[in-house]
Amino acid sequence: MNGFWDFERRKPFFENAVYYSNYRPWAFSEYMVFLGQLHDIATNPMIRLPDGIEFDDEKVGAATSCELVRALRFFQQACEIDPRDRGGRTFGVVEVAIEKANKLMTQDSCENERTAPLEDLACKPVPVAHFTAVAGK
Repeated sequence: MNGFWDFERRKPFFENAVYYSNYRPWAFSEYMVFLGQLHDIATNPMIRLPDGIEFDDEKVGAATSCELVRALRFFQQACEIDPRDRGGRTFGVVEVAIEKANKLMTQDSCENERTAPLEDLACKPVPVAHFTAVAGK
């Protein structure tokens, strides 16, 4: 229903995946891969989307930075709770996203995502009406 690069439209799907997975590591792995790739598009001047696609590099870069930090904190907590969970095993693009999130964790931006209690950063379920309204457009 929308392009890969559309952060605002895709975020609710990931929020629900995380929430309804009961914060399992695999849900955060998938979200971090998406965020990491989108962050690359927004912050790497060598990567350009095709003409005609609206994409605000600055806005998406800032949003994905903070979301990566938030997702990494939850991912680490989920893996710590159950280190045997297969979703905590990382490789390839997940490792790249984790590395990127770790670098962002050391910067001054995204203070709330870096320091707030995880309870304050928790995902809330997005109602079905949100998705059916978007599908009707």
